[in-house]
Amino acid sequence: MEKRRALRYKKRLTVNFGIDSPDKIGFVEDISSTGVRIKTNHVFKPGTILKLSIEDNNINMLAEGIVTWARKAHLNLCE
Repeated sequence: MEKRRALRYKKRLTVNFGIDSPDKIGFVEDISSTGVRIKTNHVFKPGTILKLSIEDNNINMLAEGIVTWARKAHLNLCE
């Protein structure tokens, strides 16, 4: 059963993120008004504050967020 209150939309976008600056790369898998799910091989501990840069249709969105859940994943860059 889904516990989230905000609807999540599947969307594959490139995201840059990091602690001091968005210098790591990953992919947004889904996004909502309250969060994003990022697939990456750069994992930060829950509670870490990150700076995010997400680009969609030549619009660059800057945000700050807190890691709430993390698990190391292997990227398949050929998808």
